[in-house]
Amino acid sequence: MACTLDGELVGSISGGCIEEDFLEQLRNGQLKSQYDAEGSKPFKVMYGMTEEEQARLKLPCGGQLHVLLE
Repeated sequence: MACTLDGELVGSISGGCIEEDFLEQLRNGQLKSQYDAEGSKPFKVMYGMTEEEQARLKLPCGGQLHVLLE
C-alpha cells in the first residue's frame, strides 16, 4: 500500500482488516509523531499483538501484522 500523509492511498495492507485503524493513526498525526521519534527512519507498526486487538480489528486468522513504514 502507498499513501500520503493526507490519507490518499493506493492498494491495501490486509484486504481491509486494519486500513481504517491505520488511516486514523495517519490522520491524527500518531504515525508522523512515531516517524519523527524514530529519527525519520523506517519503523514498524504492529497489529494483533493481543487477543483484544485481534478481536477489535476483526483479524480473520487471529494472527499478527507487522507493517514497515518508510
